[in-house]
Amino acid sequence: MSTTDPITGKTDSRYAKCQTTNTCPHAVEIFSANEYWVKAASLMTTDPTGTVDLPDSPFTRIYFMSSMQHGTGNAASKGNCQQFQNPLDSSAVQRALFTALDLWVTQGTEPPPSQYPKLSDATLKPPLPQSGMGFPSIPGVTYTGLKTTRYLFNYGPDFLTTGIPTINPPVITPPYEDNPANGRIYPSYIPKTDADGNDIAGVRLPRVSVPLATYTGWGLRSGVWANDGCESSGQFIPFPKTQADRLATGDPRLSAEERYGSYGNYSFQVAVAVKKMIANRYLLAEDGVAVLNDALTLGQSMLPILPSN
Repeated sequence: MSTTDPITGKTDSRYAKCQTTNTCPHAVEIFSANEYWVKAASLMTTDPTGTVDLPDSPFTRIYFMSSMQHGTGNAASKGNCQQFQNPLDSSAVQRALFTALDLWVTQGTEPPPSQYPKLSDATLKPPLPQSGMGFPSIPGVTYTGLKTTRYLFNYGPDFLTTGIPTINPPVITPPYEDNPANGRIYPSYIPKTDADGNDIAGVRLPRVSVPLATYTGWGLRSGVWANDGCESSGQFIPFPKTQADRLATGDPRLSAEERYGSYGNYSFQVAVAVKKMIANRYLLAEDGVAVLNDALTLGQSMLPILPSN
């Protein structure tokens, strides 16, 4: 779908040229939550004014991996960030989607429907106020709403017509974020979360749909650069184990104990989530056991294993 850039006045689309020659490729595009916070991925699915969702291209499906950082992080390390890194692993989902792409191209079988946050269903929101985007106030966790800002920078008068910059690098006026002095801003948004701080829209791994922790695609630095963005790293913030732990810290998130009661109940819910992903073609049957075991390993460390389990 062609749209008009309100800043440059240009009208175009990603597939305008290939549509004229009937050479558009089929594709699946897979984004993590980090792409929304750090790379303004919402601009891929809204018009340039940030007011309307774009319809799906007939050649492409878009899949948002809920609550993921850019890649898989080390949940035992904080690095230079304030919280432990986000360990969610989307590789099994990617295998399923690449298999679906193969079937789409070779046999004409439609892939699973796109899954990503949208303005129309209020799962795509500004990062502030915090109450509007849904992220809870977790003890010991800082939330600033810091996200990337995308401008039309001034690279010189001929850049838009010739592609040749005569001002490089462009002049940047601090602060970088949301500063009109740096040029007109393309509006971008981030995924809305549930009350646990996990993203609502997208393809949700069992660790997200049957959670024992908050997983984010964004993180903040510690140390001398405290509260600056931690780039590609997200966060892994476990729930309190028991109700007593939750009440002692004032954590608004229900504890693992209050949610599931026992490891047996948790493992049952995870198994249901895995089967649903397989049925909806976001997971291959042969990857189901590995995804199940990944979630169950965390459950074993956080929930009581009763004799009946």
